[in-house]
Amino acid sequence: MKISILYVSCSGNTEKAAGYIKEGLSQAGEMDVRLMKLNGEEPVDAAFVQESDAVILGTPAYAATMSWQLKKWSA
Repeated sequence: MKISILYVSCSGNTEKAAGYIKEGLSQAGEMDVRLMKLNGEEPVDAAFVQESDAVILGTPAYAATMSWQLKKWSA
């Protein structure tokens, strides 16, 4: 099973939470879990995301909406 965790983190809290999720999923069995930070510096493995059985999104909340980086990526 492939799982993608895409996240945006400004202060490091969302990144830490994404790491905890990856750790927990990895202990659950035979899973290929990848963390991908949407910061514009590192490319996202789009092929892996498309092949994933699940995609988990993590973002800080700004005025009850998601960050602009996640909005830009999903467009």
